[in-house]
Amino acid sequence: MLTALNDALPRPRWMALSADSIFRGLVGLAVIGAGVGRLTQSGEPVTQLTGASLMVLGGSLAAGLWTRLSALLLAVIWSVTILPGAVATIFASDPLAPRLEGFAILGALYFIYVRGGGQVSVDGARRKRAPVAKPSSRGRAISRL
Repeated sequence: MLTALNDALPRPRWMALSADSIFRGLVGLAVIGAGVGRLTQSGEPVTQLTGASLMVLGGSLAAGLWTRLSALLLAVIWSVTILPGAVATIFASDPLAPRLEGFAILGALYFIYVRGGGQVSVDGARRKRAPVAKPSSRGRAISRL
């Protein structure tokens, strides 16, 4: 019964094309929010540099500009700066403390790194304009770059 219901749900093409972009944009906005929080949190230069880098790389991720590189750098920064606090709150006695959001963002960054920018992104637009390798007379591709 659930399989029939699942098969009956509509799958519009525009949803398939925009799912990666919407996911990437929402993760980018979450990272920008974390960067703003870090930037306004304290006056330490390292914390402010972390906040500024989270904001710049989050904006790049949301726009789809150098998506895989942005996701990789964000994953490294996130692992070094955000995850230690998340692990500390797991062992804290406060039951209402946020616990797994840091791990969820790290998983989302890994997913974006693997999938890339998608079709609706700056990377996707640059890929459409890039020259395509044409096959030679022997069947091998010749790069014109």
